Amino acid sequence: MITRIPYLLSCLALASSAQGAHISRRGYTPQAESYIVHQFPNPTWVENIAIRQTGQLLVTLLSAPDLYLIDPISASVHPNSTQGATLVHSFAPLSALLGITETEPDHFYVVASSSPDYAPGTFSVVSVDLSFYDPAKNPDIVTKEVAAFPNAGLLNGMATLDAFKGMVIIADSIDGVIYILDVNTGESRILLQEPEMAVPAGGQLGVNGVKVLPIADTDKVFVYFDNTDASLLCRVPVSLLTLEKVGPVEILQSGYSADDFALDLAGGFVYMADGNTNSINRIPLAGGKVVTVLGGINDTLVEGPTSVAVGRGATNEFVKYITTDGGLLAPINGSTEGGRVVAMII
Repeated sequence: MITRIPYLLSCLALASSAQGAHISRRGYTPQAESYIVHQFPNPTWVENIAIRQTGQLLVTLLSAPDLYLIDPISASVHPNSTQGATLVHSFAPLSALLGITETEPDHFYVVASSSPDYAPGTFSVVSVDLSFYDPAKNPDIVTKEVAAFPNAGLLNGMATLDAFKGMVIIADSIDGVIYILDVNTGESRILLQEPEMAVPAGGQLGVNGVKVLPIADTDKVFVYFDNTDASLLCRVPVSLLTLEKVGPVEILQSGYSADDFALDLAGGFVYMADGNTNSINRIPLAGGKVVTVLGGINDTLVEGPTSVAVGRGATNEFVKYITTDGGLLAPINGSTEGGRVVAMII
């Protein structure tokens, strides 16, 4: 998520290298067990996350054009060790990485910006092929630019719409639209442009995170999206045959802000990363009561949560992984820390 660009840039320039002090969680009883998987140096903004079929984590950085691999089991033994995360690839001279999605096993696509202030017209999507990647034996990867978006305002969250056809969707947080991109041809167009996606009056960001939920026994899916500054979580049905919406936008909740979010299909919930309250909030897939399951306004466990992902594999069935910006956007008591990856068991 990018929410306040000028403020972010000043934080990255001025943040101390010291770790932020832990803030006690007064008045809050955690509903989920959690532990730190890995913590990056201060200042590091960890932006987004994808889970490999192996259960390993791929995380993108907003504060550098870097893609990291984290083994959640070995890294959590020494979460502050520099050995806990492996640099898969630096996309320099690009400046930042944002959303990430997988279309087929170990074939990922990442949103990138070539501008240090994430200026409009500087965004592209790059591919990352990890099919033969082994950090010890074969550290080389195959990567290339798939498409440039010279007319985009601020590309942000990304999800796979149709893996078989190589179709992904990307949120534009400034222009308030969702693009569809054919990763095979590089062709793109606006798929959705709804009032619920627009930047609200006085705000800076509209639609931010996007996810896709198949509708059983149909050729349709729900495209879920949030609007950060309007504090909305919504969904809209889309046909995979016509690649057009086939119904109205449904507002699932209003009043809780979210950066990115994850769909837990097995559990039946959406897990939202709320940077305004340093919390992870949960709501049923079809809407309903919002419950805070981790964190709190003065809680540094997930200080500045930026994304959530559901673990893969039998041993990760109940694990949700959370990335943070370390308070770079909104420091708790004036303190920042290196962005983290946190595991939540729920």
